[in-house]
Amino acid sequence: MRELAIVASIIIFFQLLLSLYQVHYYNKFLKVLVKKYSEKPGYMLSTGVAKGKIQSVVIALVYNEDNYIVEAYQFKGASIFSKFKSLDILENRYISKELVLEVQSLKNQLLMEAVMKVLKNKLVNDSA
Repeated sequence: MRELAIVASIIIFFQLLLSLYQVHYYNKFLKVLVKKYSEKPGYMLSTGVAKGKIQSVVIALVYNEDNYIVEAYQFKGASIFSKFKSLDILENRYISKELVLEVQSLKNQLLMEAVMKVLKNKLVNDSA
């Protein structure tokens, strides 16, 4: 029984270390994006998160004051080896109701939910 407790403690410790690494990577990636556009007026960064039972998806969109998406990234996975990857279906597009309709047809439910959070929030804020 004691050996089992030791093994469980070691597993929990490594899980904690790997989680800290993943959070560090996430924060570092977003800081680089913020720094890249901080000197350029009219650019915004928005993120959206959708969580499933095992996996989660985070998206990061950089768009300008004309609602033109300059950069789009997705971070998905349940492992610490997950990295931000370019989200080509959104890059070089305008945030619009048409884009919302297109995103709603995505097969990846979590990706669709994360993107919809950002797009709908942006459209609601623009119409207010």
